[in-house]
Amino acid sequence: MRQDGKRSTGGWIWPAAHILTGYLNHIQWTKRYPNAKVLEFGAGTGFVGLWLAGRGARVLLTDQPVQMGALRLNMYSNMDRHAREDNEITVKASVASWGDSTPIACPFDTLPPLLCNDDSTDDDETSKQKMSTSTTTPRGDSKHHRHDDNNNNNSGHQNGWDALILSDLLYTPMDIHQLLLRTTITNMSPHTQCFVAYQHRKQEESTFFDHMSAAGFDVQLVCESGVPHFTQDLISPYVTVHVITKKKMTTPSPSPS
Repeated sequence: MRQDGKRSTGGWIWPAAHILTGYLNHIQWTKRYPNAKVLEFGAGTGFVGLWLAGRGARVLLTDQPVQMGALRLNMYSNMDRHAREDNEITVKASVASWGDSTPIACPFDTLPPLLCNDDSTDDDETSKQKMSTSTTTPRGDSKHHRHDDNNNNNSGHQNGWDALILSDLLYTPMDIHQLLLRTTITNMSPHTQCFVAYQHRKQEESTFFDHMSAAGFDVQLVCESGVPHFTQDLISPYVTVHVITKKKMTTPSPSPS
């Protein structure tokens, strides 16, 4: 996986990406949701999305035009990891601007659902190593992490996105937050899970979750981790992972006659 060596925002694999893939590996997300359709915002190097594509997900990586060259280079360099035996390519890259009120079309909606490979494994040595060198605490048991399985088990059978990935995007100014909020909400469907991993830098970053809650979404803190081997001025060595889903509509009980 190529990086620019300057630790620029989109050209470097930041700790949140390792923590997020480690968490997804821990809960065996790609096994429970085989062939999921995933949309990643601000993909940068493509690390998280390509990790998911290598485990069966169908992924659309998106970022700004300036990032497309490096993103596509990593995508093509790893093509052998996410091409299926029938030559179906399970990852694509596209420019996407935040703030658009039009949902991003899923290029995989026209593809037939694929069978789950029972022999596949999510035991990723890189993720294990990153998890072992961090103090990572998944919150709750496996049942806590199911996030409405009855609505999500049909990955590949429903239109729209099964998952959105936001890896270390909340450092942006508050006006950019509003654009990201609009784009996130626009692309959420009743069965979508939105994974937000970020390294805590400023207190106001957490307002993203307040706005999502106010818009009618459930927000769960599912993992928190220290990053002891990464230090940089003004950056807290603390990463969290949240999962956001649409709240279920409850049907009021009929009043007694």
